[in-house]
Amino acid sequence: MSTGWYSLRNRRGQVAVIDFFIALGLFLIMLMVIIFEWNLYSKNFNDNIDYNVMVAKTGYIGDVLVGTEGIPSDWNYTDVTLPGLVSWQDRNLSASKVTNFKNLTSDEIKDMFDVKLYAINFSLVYSNGSRIFSLGTDVSTENIIVNARRYATYNNETVYLDVQIGD
Repeated sequence: MSTGWYSLRNRRGQVAVIDFFIALGLFLIMLMVIIFEWNLYSKNFNDNIDYNVMVAKTGYIGDVLVGTEGIPSDWNYTDVTLPGLVSWQDRNLSASKVTNFKNLTSDEIKDMFDVKLYAINFSLVYSNGSRIFSLGTDVSTENIIVNARRYATYNNETVYLDVQIGD
């Protein structure tokens, strides 16, 4: 009779160990799911922040170029702090400032607008589609591309300036 009691006692211990390992396995599976979801959420959150920063910077660059004279107001490509393409009137582009802007390098422009981490491209185009100039790098191969289009007047014709930033 003592054999049966001993056998029953061992089975209870085995059941408790098996329950422990099942609970541990379920806990580890849940922990892995939570860690995976957390990483996915934080990546999406960071991507969203990066995209919002790119949108803000692209809009700012477009607004500064077609809405201000720049710093200093009579800048040329050798003494510019912040380029603006208008001479005295909002959205009326100056031919000399457009020429000076074309003489700047992409790296100089990135430094001025603090967008060193991104690929950047500028295109000034007449409303009929003929391109006046394009400056910068090709952003079409980038993962994220943000475009800001600003309309203005150049040589008494309607033009638009496309500012593209890619990451």
